[in-house]
Amino acid sequence: MSVYQPSEKWAGAYSNEFLLSISTCSGFRGTAGDPAGVHARLERKKATESEIGTAVLSCLAESRILDTNELQEELFLRENASRNYLEFLAKLLEFTKIKAKRTLLREMHNCGITLDSGYITITPMQHVKLEAWQGTIRGVDDYVVIGASEPLEKIGAALIEGFRRCVPKYPWQVKLGAASNVSLTKK
Repeated sequence: MSVYQPSEKWAGAYSNEFLLSISTCSGFRGTAGDPAGVHARLERKKATESEIGTAVLSCLAESRILDTNELQEELFLRENASRNYLEFLAKLLEFTKIKAKRTLLREMHNCGITLDSGYITITPMQHVKLEAWQGTIRGVDDYVVIGASEPLEKIGAALIEGFRRCVPKYPWQVKLGAASNVSLTKK
């Protein structure tokens, strides 16, 4: 009898016309945003591909594989998951100086990020409701896969490509600019 022992690391990324947010996710078979991980927030129009790549690798490095007891208490217990999500939204609102959650989330893209066996897989999502995303229409054909040892610029460019593959398309989707304002924090 073999025991399932995951080797993956996970992160989640969100982008709209104001920001690019990348956060550590942890779990076992399922994952959730990890408040103990790294949370990078970048100004979308000023972030460089290198800074985005650095944020992706930093968030993945802090991903944890948790046993069931930890999962229940820390990430997946309804009260904790709700509190963690509300804190996450509050930090995004504070970073962007937006007052309304609806304005922040209305044109938000979401990508899942997985590191496994030396490869990073970016999974673009389809925005179906204000606070809900699901897999894209084309499935694995939309995934972006890149080696984890690639230069930071290429990893950042891969995440940008993942956001381009998200649906629906929004008017703000233009190439990310140069120069940076990055907020990288670990709780």
